[in-house]
Amino acid sequence: MKNVKKYSKILYYFGFCVVLPCIVFAYILNVTVLFFPHVFSRLTGFLITSPFDYVSVFLKIAWAIVFSISDFLFAFGFFYFVRLLRQYYKGYIFVDRSLSLLRTISRVALTWTIYQPIQNTLRTLILTFHLGHGKRKISLPLASKDIFNIFVVFCFLIITSLMYEGYKLKKEQDLTV
Repeated sequence: MKNVKKYSKILYYFGFCVVLPCIVFAYILNVTVLFFPHVFSRLTGFLITSPFDYVSVFLKIAWAIVFSISDFLFAFGFFYFVRLLRQYYKGYIFVDRSLSLLRTISRVALTWTIYQPIQNTLRTLILTFHLGHGKRKISLPLASKDIFNIFVVFCFLIITSLMYEGYKLKKEQDLTV
């Protein structure tokens, strides 16, 4: 039990000190490169040749929304992961609240994993939308890593659901005489 508390505290602080700033920095960097490539070029010294040079503002906003959904899902899952770590630090490991947080995290992770190929499909559509009729492309780039990630996260969802059902059965059994 000491190790669980110690490791959850370490992960809790690591998440706030390292992971959260990386998420914010990556989001700001993506928005800067998308809407203000000249600012990024001045700050870094790299010349940005963007595929968005000939794209309308509407498509840039659509691109930002498509990528923001993925970032939002990741941040949402991270928020619940931090709440789960707080529960573990308090010593509540196999309780109703911790197991429901674990199930929520697995559902968000499955949604995020399924959204990744969809995001790539929308990206190819947005990048070729300005070309006109007959020249637009839409593709579903489903790589083997995407299939593997979906499989692993789906297994995680099943395991967390089984843990929650086992907890409910134990709770029912404790109530019967």
